[in-house]
Amino acid sequence: MGRTGEEMMAQLAVETILGDPAKYGGTLAMQVNGLTCTLNMPAALRSNLGADGEETAHALPPYAQRAAFSVDEYPECPASWMRGSGTESSYFVPVKPEHGLWFDFNPNVLHAHDVAVLISVQGINPLTGQKTDVFRLEQYKENCPVHGKPFGQERFCEECKFKWPGQNYLATTGTPHGLFWLDGFRAPDGKVRQWVFTEEEMRGVAAQLIGADRVFAIGITFFLSKEPKPAPSPLPVIRRSAYGMLGGLPPAGGSSFPDGLMKSFGASAAGGAPHGTLSMDTLEALEDAGQEVYAGGPPEQRHLLSSRRSSGMDGDFRARSATIRPKRLEVAAGARIQQQVYDDPREIGYWADEPAGVIYVNYCDEATAARIITAGRRDLTAGGEGFMQNLQVGHTPGAPTEQQ
Repeated sequence: MGRTGEEMMAQLAVETILGDPAKYGGTLAMQVNGLTCTLNMPAALRSNLGADGEETAHALPPYAQRAAFSVDEYPECPASWMRGSGTESSYFVPVKPEHGLWFDFNPNVLHAHDVAVLISVQGINPLTGQKTDVFRLEQYKENCPVHGKPFGQERFCEECKFKWPGQNYLATTGTPHGLFWLDGFRAPDGKVRQWVFTEEEMRGVAAQLIGADRVFAIGITFFLSKEPKPAPSPLPVIRRSAYGMLGGLPPAGGSSFPDGLMKSFGASAAGGAPHGTLSMDTLEALEDAGQEVYAGGPPEQRHLLSSRRSSGMDGDFRARSATIRPKRLEVAAGARIQQQVYDDPREIGYWADEPAGVIYVNYCDEATAARIITAGRRDLTAGGEGFMQNLQVGHTPGAPTEQQ
C-alpha cells in the first residue's frame, strides 16, 4: 500500500529538520562545564551463535553521531524533561527503534583533571544493574553491595552468582587511552550487551528491573579528581569498528550520519528534499500521520577521511495548545560486544565529592523531535546583542549624528 499525501508531507518535515540539524540549533557535542560526550546510534547488531551454540561477541560498532538539541531552547519540550542549570545541561536527541547506542567520552582525556563518568540508563546503572537513587561514585572491594557478604576471588558473590565490577563508574585513571566510551550493559566476562532502542516494553532492561520507577532518559554525571593531572594527556588513538573501518573522530568536511539523520551539515537529506522553512500545515500532517515516520533510508557505509576514531528559526510559529507526548522507547540489552570495563586504580578519595556537571539525555522518536523543533526556538541571545539590546549600535561612516 502506497503512502498518503499526509504521510509524505510528514516524512518531508522530518527529513527537512533532521537533514540539516545545525540550521535548527543542533549540536554534535553535548557539554556541561567544559565536559563533553557524544551519542552515537549505529544499526543494532544481530546476536549470532558460534559452532558450539554459544553467542559470539561482535567487534565495536561504527561511529554514527547523532545531533542533540538543548531542551531550554525549545518551549514545546515536555514538562517532564529536565531543564538546565549552572551545573546541569539537558538535551533531547532524535533516535530510531531497533538501533544501537554508544557514548564517546574520549575528548575528556584532554581535561586538566582526571574524569570519572557515572551513567544512569532509564534509572539503572549499566555497570551494576542497580537502581540509581543518588549520583555517587562507589567502589566494591570487600563486600557485595547488595547482600553485604564478603566477596570471593575477583569479587565473586555467591548470592549474586557473578563477579562484580570494581566500581559503578568509568574513569580515565583506569581506562586505556582512547577507550573511554561505553556501548552497553556490562557483563562480567569482559563483554557488554549493546544498548538498543526498542518499542517493546518487555525487552527494556530497566522495565524488567525497576518497572514503573524507570525514566525515559539517560543521565551522565561527571566527577573530577581533586587535584589536576601531573602530565598532559596524549593524542587520541585508533578505534576499529566491526566493519573494518577506523573511527574516533568525525570525518573531515562534516560529520557523517549513516542512518539518514545527517549526511553532513548543510547537505540535503536522503531523497534530495530541500531544507526550507516548514509550515504549520506540514506540522499538522506530521501529527495526523502518527509517529511511525523516520528520515533517511537503509544504513550506508561511511568513508572516513580521518584515520582516527577516538540560528534562529524561520517561519510562522503560532501557539500550539496540544501537549507533545513522545513515544515511549525502552533501552534493551542486545547482542554481545567485546568491550572491557576497567577497574579504577585510585581510591575513592581521589575524586571530588560533588559532581562537576550532569548531562541529561532525553531520547525521543524522530517525529516528536521534528514537532518540538519546528514549533519554535527560544532566542537566548536578546537578538544577538546581549546587554547591548536596547543601545544604539552599529557604525555608518558619513551618516549625520545628533550633534550635526
